[in-house]
Amino acid sequence: MKKGTVAVIDVLGFKGICKQRHVAIDQVLAKMRLLIDHANDLNNSIPEDQGASSKEPPPVCLQSLVLSDTLVIACHPSDDDESRLAQCLTMLITCRMVAHTIIFAAGDPKPGLCLRGAIGFGDYVIDGPILMGEAIDDAAEHAHLPQGAFVWLTPRAAAARDAFRDLEMTHPPAMGVIDDYHLPLKGGGHIACSIVNPFVYQAWWSDDLDAIQRAMLDTFVPPSVDIQVKRTNTRDFLRLAADIARRDVERLRGGKPRAES
Repeated sequence: MKKGTVAVIDVLGFKGICKQRHVAIDQVLAKMRLLIDHANDLNNSIPEDQGASSKEPPPVCLQSLVLSDTLVIACHPSDDDESRLAQCLTMLITCRMVAHTIIFAAGDPKPGLCLRGAIGFGDYVIDGPILMGEAIDDAAEHAHLPQGAFVWLTPRAAAARDAFRDLEMTHPPAMGVIDDYHLPLKGGGHIACSIVNPFVYQAWWSDDLDAIQRAMLDTFVPPSVDIQVKRTNTRDFLRLAADIARRDVERLRGGKPRAES
């Protein structure tokens, strides 16, 4: 077993996706194959502070796989490094990979896919299609609770992050999360928690975050009450997330406008 961070994410409304107008089963299969390719690309990725020409091994081991409509992204320190810095890095990388995946799934080609899930923390093992451990269970048990398209840190993951609070990478703009958001839960009620901001990367190179929001919201069909409640909850969150991402980019750029491409 390795200790680290695990995200378990499902495609929201997957079982009814072929009921959407102008969506054929071949389109859905092609999009899911692209999601599998995306997961494979994540496995081959190298953290930004480890250049491709670096002779040093990456500080973390990143694993991802797709099982039907479920995507798992897991990260643990390399070389059994159990330091606080190494464990915090696994959480940061997982949150940012989740943000990247949310945007990838929502984009072209159609159909856009909306993702919902949770990020857990603890011991785990992934051996091919076999997934075991407290981090897997933690994420899986909390993945279906949100009433909308949210990927959130479980209470266990939040407690682990709290233990790293003196490290700058745990701060919301660095970690790529929105803290103290009142997450709407299935069955009613809310819980104040941290949620991945899907625009943490996208805001750096695109002003048109509205198009991504529209693509995600267009996935909420047919117009039943339950689905429209999820859509409303998701819409409210995406508006806030886009505003926060834009402000963070502007602040980090020192108020300078985005360079013309």
